[in-house]
Amino acid sequence: MRKLSAWLFLSVIFIVSSYSNLASASPAYTVEDDSWTLISLPLDPGSEGSIASLFGDDLSIDDYSKTWVLFGWEILPATGDFGYVELTRQTILEPGKGYWFIQATGSPVNLTLPATLDSPVSRQVRGCSSIVGCSVVGLKPIAGLPVAWNMIGFPRETELDISGLRVISDSGACNAGCTLTEAYAADIMFSSIYSYTDETGSYDTVTEGMTTQPWTGFWVAVLPGAEGIGARLEVPVMMPPSQIPDLSQYRLEFSDEFDGPVLDSNKWNTGLLWGPYLIINQEEQVYIDSLGMHAGSNYDPFSFTPEGTLKITASATSEVGAAPAMPDPDDPVWDRHLEYRAPQAGDPPYVESNVNYLSGLLNSYESFKFTHGYVETRAKVPAGKGLWPAFWLLPSHYVEDVPEIDVMEFLGQNVNEVYHTYHYFDVPAGWKAIRTPSFQTIGPDFSRDFHVYSMSWDPAQIIWYVDGLETRRIDRSEYKIANQAMYLIANLAVGGSWPQAPDSSTVFPAVFEIDYIRAYSKDMSVPLDLDEYELVFSDEFNGASLDASKWNTRFIWGPFLTINKEEQYYVDALGIDANSGYSPFTVANGNLTIRGAIAGEETPLNTAPPAYPRNDPYWANKPASYFQEGYFQKQYTSGIITSWDSFKFTHGYAEIKAQIPVGDGLWPAFWLLNRYYVGRQPEIDIMEILGENPGEVIHSYHRRNDDGVSVQNSFRSTGGSEEEGFGDNFHTFGVQWTDESISWYVDGELKHTYRDSSVAYQVMYVLINLAVGGSFNTQPVDQQKLPADYIIDYVRVYQQKPVL
Repeated sequence: MRKLSAWLFLSVIFIVSSYSNLASASPAYTVEDDSWTLISLPLDPGSEGSIASLFGDDLSIDDYSKTWVLFGWEILPATGDFGYVELTRQTILEPGKGYWFIQATGSPVNLTLPATLDSPVSRQVRGCSSIVGCSVVGLKPIAGLPVAWNMIGFPRETELDISGLRVISDSGACNAGCTLTEAYAADIMFSSIYSYTDETGSYDTVTEGMTTQPWTGFWVAVLPGAEGIGARLEVPVMMPPSQIPDLSQYRLEFSDEFDGPVLDSNKWNTGLLWGPYLIINQEEQVYIDSLGMHAGSNYDPFSFTPEGTLKITASATSEVGAAPAMPDPDDPVWDRHLEYRAPQAGDPPYVESNVNYLSGLLNSYESFKFTHGYVETRAKVPAGKGLWPAFWLLPSHYVEDVPEIDVMEFLGQNVNEVYHTYHYFDVPAGWKAIRTPSFQTIGPDFSRDFHVYSMSWDPAQIIWYVDGLETRRIDRSEYKIANQAMYLIANLAVGGSWPQAPDSSTVFPAVFEIDYIRAYSKDMSVPLDLDEYELVFSDEFNGASLDASKWNTRFIWGPFLTINKEEQYYVDALGIDANSGYSPFTVANGNLTIRGAIAGEETPLNTAPPAYPRNDPYWANKPASYFQEGYFQKQYTSGIITSWDSFKFTHGYAEIKAQIPVGDGLWPAFWLLNRYYVGRQPEIDIMEILGENPGEVIHSYHRRNDDGVSVQNSFRSTGGSEEEGFGDNFHTFGVQWTDESISWYVDGELKHTYRDSSVAYQVMYVLINLAVGGSFNTQPVDQQKLPADYIIDYVRVYQQKPVL
């Protein structure tokens, strides 16, 4: 009865003869002569939007109220009900309102809005169906009336599918956003809106699935349930084109489309690295290790759908039974699963009675890890207090800053929000925990449908996206951007310090449904295209001394460990030898010179320390690692510089321009060494030249294989003059290191490329040194060639340019 009486009321609001064009997507509109037209503004006029300023160029403002006029639909103070109000020429028109417009000038009139007008004001709001944002149109109920008719418009420059409209309220059933159908069920408004049809002088019903055009005004019926709850209509902003990186420039490195029928054990592990029984974040679930320790368990959280999706299901132990019991620390099962560690003294206690739920987790630790690239998942998250699905990255090795990138986290009680966070530790500050705010993307009820959550990561920045739209970005001016290899994790946690425990409203089983997970790496051109890179570290040696903010002058283990049977002592000119009076380094005329010399023959005197016993006072103020049992006083002095403290990187292009010394026993080098001695422990020798054969440069890649055995691949290039080889002048030596290849360059020419899955993914730093003697040389040191100078014009390191 209510709907019928409302329709009769609507049908007699205005019976007029009219004709109007449907507006196009442009901010212009034609109104016919002697025709009533229900309009709304597609743009936001702001405080300058008077009738005179908006339409004064299209119609004579002096003829306002004579040949043309606008009426509004306002609540009248005298009655407390809506009624028509003739507007004055100074009335400010508002986006989101509808107005009756009539003109009788004798011909059609084109309404054009000033070019200075802004697009409709919009923002990310809770419940909005577009994560770009919505403009908000208020809904006004009238107390005591079964229906309050509101005359509104949609401030939008393009057509609108009204299925995208959402009704939001401060409380009640539409607190998280309702469709028009749901809003009608909640007694807030009719599920249809009504437009005036000029050809028939009647109204058409517009329902979900139909589209509207700009400039069009509408009637909506607001119901009593809208009273006191702040109900409003959210009009979505049109989604822009996808803002993710151009994936045609990327290479798909890893993916799972979850076509089933079983979880792919070649791609996934189903437990955290520390095992199932070390509970973190006060969570209340145990992750069932279906592919590992819990294979054959009565409960499997992983299942596949006919549509090709994976479901990770969390269930209450009261319904499905307790978690598998934790094995004793000496149980042989720990030996069969070496990726886990047995419980240890000091671990938080595992209390089986605190485990109220069973759930699932995927990680790619053993199959896939990467440094820089783009990852995405398409997933549907579960609603419910205490549910905590996530898609995130952790480092492959727990070294230095231990970064974590949370691509998406969702708290089931906040269905209109997803979160994006970056964490790491500031080691020099005593392992101070650093994290961004948990950036929010506010929008629709994310639990209702699948959404795409993705992240782009390059050396300079991290960018988060939802449904192809950039939502947050951080860069190295704000935070230290991770350069470690990381692996993928997707999981459904229950409870914990952030979401808190589920309550009686939380429905179990709860499902985190994943359509796919994909990871891409940026394709970098080989041969090198330097336009794809930006300079991230360099020294042009234009000063008067070695830059202590860039360089160390010793190995990380100190100057006293003899390697490769070398015969020199590397003078630690910026460290323990700073006050010795002698330095092998000279910076002048835009060059750095590293001098190798016979000990005791330079001025000031160059000496190598004797072999002091361990208990000698000499070691009192030095790191314990500096003392080496096998050290003996060296016959020669020389220098090494490393970027160990100041700069380390993963993937890029490193280049030196240098003139090498010539002579038996000399061994200049430019190389990269892994920052942490874990995993493959890679080393890339960009250039090594033996002074006995100065026309040949040796390029090598050293690492440990899967069995921990040291292996290497070496290549050789020739150049320079016949007599002095590369010692004849300055030459450039470079290496391009990508996620899949290592390429060596001499004087800008590609010489060799190594491609293999064993290419280093670990953080490396730069070293430049002049060794004297050693097992790599086949000839003894020719002292007649000493002192010998290794002259360096510059060293530069480049990395991938940031995604724009």
